[in-house]
Amino acid sequence: MKSQSQCPGLLSFCLVTYNQEKYVRESVLSAFAQTYSPLEIVLSDDCSTDRTFEIMRELAAGYRGPHRIILNRNERNLGLGMHASKVWGELSSGRWLIGAAGDDISLPERAEAVARAAQQYPEAACIWSGCDFIDGEGAVLPRSASAEHGGIYTYRNTIPAILGATVAYRRDVYSEFGPLGGEVRNEDIVMSLRSLLLGEFVRIDAPLVKYRKHDSNLSGKFTDGRDKIERMRFRLGYAHLQQLADLQKYLEKHPEQYRRIARLRRRVSDNYIVSQFCSAFCFCPSCRLHLVIEALTSPRYWRIAAERIWKRLWR
Repeated sequence: MKSQSQCPGLLSFCLVTYNQEKYVRESVLSAFAQTYSPLEIVLSDDCSTDRTFEIMRELAAGYRGPHRIILNRNERNLGLGMHASKVWGELSSGRWLIGAAGDDISLPERAEAVARAAQQYPEAACIWSGCDFIDGEGAVLPRSASAEHGGIYTYRNTIPAILGATVAYRRDVYSEFGPLGGEVRNEDIVMSLRSLLLGEFVRIDAPLVKYRKHDSNLSGKFTDGRDKIERMRFRLGYAHLQQLADLQKYLEKHPEQYRRIARLRRRVSDNYIVSQFCSAFCFCPSCRLHLVIEALTSPRYWRIAAERIWKRLWR
C-alpha cells in the first residue's frame, strides 16, 4: 500500500515487527508523525501469529499524510536477519535506512535529525542516537549518563557500542556485502563492522528513541527449548561468523587493505572466544572444563581477554 507522494530518495524509515500487537500501534503512529517529509515508511511484519499485521494494515489504510507507505507481510517467518535483509534490499529505496522495531517509539524529529547529520558528515556510514528506556507500560526508566549531554560525536577507527533500535545505516553498508545469514539475530553487531569498513560512525546524543525493555523478543526468539546459555552462544556465534565472512568479501575487493583486515579478523576471533567462554562458564557447568582447557592453550586469548574474563568469572 502506497500513498500518493513521491519517493523521498534520501531516507527510508524501516519498521520491522513480529508478535507485538500490544505495542505496534504506538510504534507505527510515531513513524507517521515524523517531521521529515516526504519520508518513505516501510511497515514489514515477519508472519506474526497475533494481530500485529492487522493493526498495521488498519493504520496504513487510514493514513492521509505526506509520507509514502509500503506495507508488507512475509509469507513465512524469516527471522530477524533475513527479515531485515528483505526490508533493506527489496522493500526500501532510500539512501539512508532508519531502523525501528514494533515495540519502540521514535520521536517526531528522529528522521529529520538523521538527515541533518547525513548532510553534515558525508563520510558517515552509520548514524545513531541516544535513547530513553521505557518499560512495558511506557514508564521511563533510568538512563545512562552518556545520554545526558548534547552534541554530535564521530568515530573513525573503532566500533562503538550501538543499540540497534537507534541506528540508521547508509544503504551501501548493506548492499556492499549483501544479505545477512539466516541464523543472524544480532544484526547490529554485523552492521557495525560493515560500517567501520565503509566510513565513519556519527552519534547524536539527543535521545530520539524510546526503547522498550520487556520480556518479549523480536523474530530472533528461540522456541526449541534451548536454555539461556545456548541462546547467548548461538546468537553471538552466528554474528561473529557473519563478520568473518564479510571481512573476507571486503578483502577480495580491497586486497591492498590486507593488514587492516587481518587485525580486524583477529579482533573478531578473540571476541568470539570471549563470548563463548564467558557465557558457557557462567551458565553451563558441564562446559567449563573443556573451555578452560581451550582458553589455557590459547596465548592470544589470554593476551587480549584475560583481565576481562577473570573480572566476570570471580565477581
